[in-house]
This record gives sequence, structure tokens and C-alpha cells, in this order.
Amino acid sequence: MHPLPPQLPASAHGAGALLARGPVRGLMPWLWLQAIAALERLHAAVASRSIVIEGRRISYLEGGFGPVVLLIHDFFQTKEAWMRFAGGLTHYYPYYRVIIPDLSGFGASRACSGDHFDIESQTRRLHDFLRALGIERYHVLGAGMGGEIAGFLAHHWPDEVSSLALLDPDGIPSEGAAPGAPGEAGAQNPGMPGAMHAFHDFLRLNFHRMPWFAFPTYALLHHNLERHHDQLQSMLAEVQAGAAELLPLLPDIEAPTLILWGDHDQVAPAASAAVAERALPHADLDFIKDCGHLPAVEHPWETVRRYLDFIARH
Repeated sequence: MHPLPPQLPASAHGAGALLARGPVRGLMPWLWLQAIAALERLHAAVASRSIVIEGRRISYLEGGFGPVVLLIHDFFQTKEAWMRFAGGLTHYYPYYRVIIPDLSGFGASRACSGDHFDIESQTRRLHDFLRALGIERYHVLGAGMGGEIAGFLAHHWPDEVSSLALLDPDGIPSEGAAPGAPGEAGAQNPGMPGAMHAFHDFLRLNFHRMPWFAFPTYALLHHNLERHHDQLQSMLAEVQAGAAELLPLLPDIEAPTLILWGDHDQVAPAASAAVAERALPHADLDFIKDCGHLPAVEHPWETVRRYLDFIARH
């Protein structure tokens, strides 16, 4: 077993607490978040980069060296959701080079007019991004919607994917349920949370036990959801329209696969894990205890340790 990755040093936690509760509360929330994010990037040994592909500017984080690991975020998330997880890949031998993009239309990556945001479209744009970086062989891990995209990558380009990891992926209905039914993968998340009480309900839906976040992170996320409400709602509708498309592809995936699931996931029910395992008989299935839909955020140290044990074999 790999040792647990280090948590942020006490000085970084202290800075985050100061930013959240100290005399700088008068600053704009995005300034607080930028300072906290800079500390997280420093600790994870990743740097912000961008590239323009066919008129689309794709923002991404990159750090470390060695075999490439591509990390794909969930809906409602951005690349920053992976930063604590990424530190476990850049700091421990064998080392890895992590690539963490904002998917088109999310975070700092801007889409073009007329773009579509279904899983197939996002997958092909992500593959174009990898080719633009000159990456032809990589491990891939995706969370939620990102897990569905990761599965599409492994299915469409099997010669490129060294291993696949699915973290509470969308697109796999529970046994006996109709695809896209309420409570199924990709369908349980309500529409865009608007009012603050709805936003808090949204957070409780995604986490079993709320992890620590600085106040600015909550404030900025809520602000962005409100500001881009109509665009994100439209994107969510496109994603959910194809929410059950991954399952038929699983039997054809050749890459060694890890399926990791939070045992208290209310968005993609843990019962879906057994369905995925049957469709991928060569896959390793494991659960993160006392965890909701976002293990890499709620339990980053345990999640990265499980992933390191898997990826070291492939």
C-alpha cells in the first residue's frame, strides 16, 4: 500500500483560515479563491496553462513528470476539484505527469457558438486537446460525467489508453431501473441551484459529510452557477439526454479498469457499481467508505491511495 499523500502544510491551512475569516473579508470573493487556489497549485506542483484549438481556448493544469495521467472533472466542477488528489501523483514515486483540463464550456475553457456538450462531443474535443499536446499514450481517470467521458475515450481509442479509472461515473443505471429514471446516474442532480438554500441542498446531495471548504469557494461557486445559469442548464440537458450511453460500451473496453464508488452516493447510486462490474468482468471494484458522489474531494487521500495501488500495476 502507498502511504497517504501529505495534506496541505499547517501554514497553508492557516492562510486559508485567514482568508476565510480574517481581516481580509472585505476583498472580493474571487480574490480569496485565487489566493487559496494558488496555495493548492503550489502544494500539488501543478501550473496553469492554456492552448487554443480551432478557436477554443482550453485551460488546464499540468505538473509532474513520467507517464501521463489525464483527470476529467464532473459536471458542476472545474479542474481545481482535482488539485489535492493531483499532489499524490506528482509527489510519490513512481511519479506521474498530470494533465487536468477544464472541459469546453466549464471553468476557464470557453466554447464556440454552436458547440454541443453531449458526451460524444466533449470526448472528441478532449481527444483533439490531447493530440494538440502531443500526448499519444495516457492513463485516464474521470469522475461522474468525466467518468463517462473517460469510458468513451477508452472505447474509441483503445491503443492510447494504458488504464481506465471510473470514479462514481454517470451513464450506468441501477439494476432494474429505466435509463435516465430519477435516482439513476446522471439524473438525480436537480436543475441548476439558484437560491442559497437550494445550493446548500445541492451540496448535501453530493457529499455524505461536508468536507472543509473556505467560504470564498462556496461564494464563488454559487455566484458562477447563478451567472451562467441558462448556459449550464442547457449543457446539463444535453449531458442527461445521453446519460445511459456508457453501459453498452463497457464490454468492449480493453484497458485495465478500476471502478471506485462512494458507498453513500446519492447521485450515481452505489448499486450501479455492480452493473458496471458485470459489464467489465476484468475490472477491479472498490468502495470508499462514508463517502458521497465526489470521493476525490470528500476523501482525497484515501482515493488517491487506492488509485496509486491500481495504476502502479499498469
